[in-house]
Amino acid sequence: MKIDISKLSKDNVIALSEKCAPQALDLEMPDVEFAGMLEVNLSAEKKNDTAIIKGELFLPLMVTCSRCLLEYPQDLRRKIAFDYTVGRNDTVIDLTEDLRSEIILTYSLNPLCKPDCKGLCQKCGEDLNKGRCDCNSKS
Repeated sequence: MKIDISKLSKDNVIALSEKCAPQALDLEMPDVEFAGMLEVNLSAEKKNDTAIIKGELFLPLMVTCSRCLLEYPQDLRRKIAFDYTVGRNDTVIDLTEDLRSEIILTYSLNPLCKPDCKGLCQKCGEDLNKGRCDCNSKS
């Protein structure tokens, strides 16, 4: 996503909205599948030599629970704010790398389908969320 600096002025706040394929930002991660388009909604303004960008991003995902291996939907939402120093010769601000970083930092390292997920039995692999397994009673 790029912002044309010439459209920014001291008293003018512009609104920007864009949808793009997450693959365009190289966002692939193990156990994360994209369930839709990345949506970015921003406002931008210029104060002196600083461009101030604020907004929100949204990305629907399918992730794999780190305990029971169940795949479940998860919406990634994040408020963002960036400040860029703008020189006289600058014409465009490219937000691509900063947006990519914000999204990757938001990914859960150990996603859980529910906070009290019991996971899988270490002996037989049975999903303990569905009930006790037979190997626990044999011990």
